[in-house]
Amino acid sequence: MDAIGYLRRLQSEVGPRRAGTPGEARARAWLLGVLGEVGVLAEEREYAFLGSPLVRYAIAWVRNMALFVFLLFSRQLDSIIVLGGVVLHQLYSSRLHPRLMLRLARTRSQNILASLEKPFSEHLDEPQRPTLLICAHYDTPQNLPRWIVRMIKKMRSVGPLLSMTMLTLFAVLFLMSVFNLLDMLFGVGSQALTALSTFWIKVGYWIMVAVFVPQLLLITIYILDLLLREHGDSPGADDNGSGVALVLEMIERLKKSPPANLETFFAFWGAEELGLYGSRQFVRQYGGRLDKGSTYIVNADVVGVGEKLLIHTGQGVMFRRKTDPEIVTALIDICEALDVAYLRSWESPISGGSSDHAEWAERGFSKAVSLLRENPKKLSWPARALAFLLRVPDPAQFDIEHVHTPEDTIDIIREDVLAATVDVCEAYVRWIDAHAAVEQGTGGGA
Repeated sequence: MDAIGYLRRLQSEVGPRRAGTPGEARARAWLLGVLGEVGVLAEEREYAFLGSPLVRYAIAWVRNMALFVFLLFSRQLDSIIVLGGVVLHQLYSSRLHPRLMLRLARTRSQNILASLEKPFSEHLDEPQRPTLLICAHYDTPQNLPRWIVRMIKKMRSVGPLLSMTMLTLFAVLFLMSVFNLLDMLFGVGSQALTALSTFWIKVGYWIMVAVFVPQLLLITIYILDLLLREHGDSPGADDNGSGVALVLEMIERLKKSPPANLETFFAFWGAEELGLYGSRQFVRQYGGRLDKGSTYIVNADVVGVGEKLLIHTGQGVMFRRKTDPEIVTALIDICEALDVAYLRSWESPISGGSSDHAEWAERGFSKAVSLLRENPKKLSWPARALAFLLRVPDPAQFDIEHVHTPEDTIDIIREDVLAATVDVCEAYVRWIDAHAAVEQGTGGGA
């Protein structure tokens, strides 16, 4: 069966499958049944997630409120202290907050693993060949109100303004320190430049306030909206029924013609929409037992509609993780050979959200890529400025209207787009297999 056939079955036989609901349990049972039909080994691996959306958003509200109160009452403090508080908030949001969410996770669920030959646990005990893991998340999101979707898009456009302001303030504070030092040593400090720097610090302060207030209001109103009414679940045909369908067709293709030089596995992650819980906990549990130099991760997420296939070139700003350049080149060559439109994309605050490849890349697996289809849009001027200041390699922004909404149905899926993405995935796997053969000196691939 091809990917669109699997997708139609998934949407008609299971439907919405948000983590923690009966739909999620039906999806797991359905996947195990399909894997049995195909004739591959399948097993479940337990993980935990934070089930309550109110708790998740309440923690985010407290985080933003703490910064807002700090900014509100810190005007009389030294500007370095104010900027330091904002920097600490950003570091917490990017590094410590995800770890806190994992520690608060109590609701149990299962990832699903499948293999062509031996179970994953046996491979960990006696790895004989490089590892290939093709994966996708099987859960679906809760619908977001349309006004929330519009507001999030607006915030993504102006959000880089905060980071750009912080960088500029750092430069201004540095210049002020230089002026003061020159004045103390030689009496040649510029009063005009010092006054201009002081003025810009005040302007930067209000820019930071102006950026954070809408974020705080957005979270506050959404929490109230969650308390007052029920939100339905998105049908999830593209996000991420399309990714699940791609993995299922890849299982069929590779079962007929398995890679000769790879140990091949497949995974269906849970609770991606709630914070990448399934994949993150799997990587934390087993990643240390895999060779980072010979483990290839192919993640499929939202691959049934978008105009262009994103080629993930790396992620992060302060802590950068670069995708193996040889892999980037291989994917570009494959897209050009198959006449598939593509776009290089470095994952950063400019591009927005992430997917299940992120934890792999964060932990040093440079051969982790994510296949996504998106509709690119013109970069906003704050995003352009931030990309220039931070030297973000491949900045990009996207506009997919249907995800996390009731419109994410089977009717919007483009069969040609989904089929082309499967072809790219298989061609990439064949390239990996041939590449592994050269590295092992076996002389050829499947």
